[in-house]
Amino acid sequence: MRILAIETSGSYASLAVVVVREPHHPEGTRREDTILLAERTYLARRTICSSLAGEIRGLLAVAGVVPQDLNAVACSQGPGSFTSLRVGVATANALAQALKVPLVGVPALQIVAASTSLPAGSSVLAASPSKRTEVFLQCWTNVPPWRPKGPMAPVDLADLGGHFDSGGLCFLAGEKARSWVLEAGLPESVALELPPSAFSLAKLARDVLLGVDPESLVPPPYLLPLYGRLAQPEERSPA
Repeated sequence: MRILAIETSGSYASLAVVVVREPHHPEGTRREDTILLAERTYLARRTICSSLAGEIRGLLAVAGVVPQDLNAVACSQGPGSFTSLRVGVATANALAQALKVPLVGVPALQIVAASTSLPAGSSVLAASPSKRTEVFLQCWTNVPPWRPKGPMAPVDLADLGGHFDSGGLCFLAGEKARSWVLEAGLPESVALELPPSAFSLAKLARDVLLGVDPESLVPPPYLLPLYGRLAQPEERSPA
């Protein structure tokens, strides 16, 4: 099974192509091997509309894969940057519909948590960009797999310190984690600064795909982004 993963929830775009194999071992057990064929993470920001399609074509070429070889597409569903999410989800929808393959949407904050590679039993506050002085925040614990400990919510950076506790929760992960904790008056040592990884997204999507009946894997009508809040024009509208 070959999966194309598209992560565009923040300032960075991350893309990956993986192949999932189920080798049979001498003792008769089965274990899924996920092999990374190609990965690319780049600072997209305002170029996401014009760059994403070409970057995907280049990534597939590096991986030695043509679109018709793909068995599934995975994308970050949000929350995060409005424009980046729209472009990423629309591209994933178009590819899945054209290729007639399943599309798996994964919450952006789950991808952030999984990208930290923290060991089993760890907890982390996963954050994604929102407004200038605000982040989307959710606590995740590596059981494993990664599971949420509470709902996602937009949090003002001034209130960030109140979400750390004395029970071992000591990390904030996200693409701008250092600047977020410094603005909140927290020590830089609690920051795990990293953009969410498309390879981590692909592995999360793999777990979804392997956990369902293959006969039910059909292209969805359309996957919608999870913005997490209203757009600024909607917030200003009296309706």
